[in-house]
Amino acid sequence: MGYSDMNKNPFAPLVLVSDGYDTVKAYIESKPELYKIAKKTIGFLTGFYSNFALELLSSLDVIEIRHNTFETKKITEKLEKWSDRKRSLFSNTKYIDVSVRQLQQAEFV
Repeated sequence: MGYSDMNKNPFAPLVLVSDGYDTVKAYIESKPELYKIAKKTIGFLTGFYSNFALELLSSLDVIEIRHNTFETKKITEKLEKWSDRKRSLFSNTKYIDVSVRQLQQAEFV
């Protein structure tokens, strides 16, 4: 909700409108390729629905694509240089390791 005017900042929380749920669900289920993508996405994101986890996953994905690494030490260095926010938010290597495993096990293709 509220994204139609393209006026939200990237960190504004998403607010889902339940009125369209049945319509969207029926549409996705009627398109086998979309349904397959939706099921894979749900499987990949299970346990990673918080704002923190989603941002960490996406940040690590960007680092992996740009620098071709899943090495914790290198990732930590990149996060520290990225911004003060990411340095403080993602300082616990335990969360980085869990998220790296999730990305490594993902089947995007």
